[in-house]
Amino acid sequence: MGGKKGKSSKCEKQNDAFASYEDGPITVLEGDTPMKVTLRICLCDEAGGRFFGEGPYRLLKGIQEKGSLRAAAMEMGMAYSKAFGILRSAEERLGLPLTQRKIGGVGGGGSVLTPGAEDLMIRYEAYKAACREAAENLYYRHFSTFRPEDYTGKKED
Repeated sequence: MGGKKGKSSKCEKQNDAFASYEDGPITVLEGDTPMKVTLRICLCDEAGGRFFGEGPYRLLKGIQEKGSLRAAAMEMGMAYSKAFGILRSAEERLGLPLTQRKIGGVGGGGSVLTPGAEDLMIRYEAYKAACREAAENLYYRHFSTFRPEDYTGKKED
């Protein structure tokens, strides 16, 4: 898969594991300083470069709802050129077209998702939900009884 890949983060960076999650953080502990875990799901190429995650997913969702990449980008507060580049990069790395242009007419042009893009979105949604469920279970198993105040000498009354 040749071509210009542009700037991309490596999935193995530690910070990639901790970022905002669309459904909100998983909170197990209550009190003044609750601990939270947040999750970012991204797909990476063989070199570790991210090419699909919440941003591209939201762009595709916007195209599905609005029929236009420009409208989807605008709703996200993103320049059209950036949105176009994000989707083009994902298409190159997947080897799969994600959108098809509609030629203008009475209602103007626009974009529609390809069947491959629709399938990718369904699989991403299911994978994200399964990861969230697993993360909630694992977080509860490992941290439900952890109380930082047990180690600081500051016990609540």
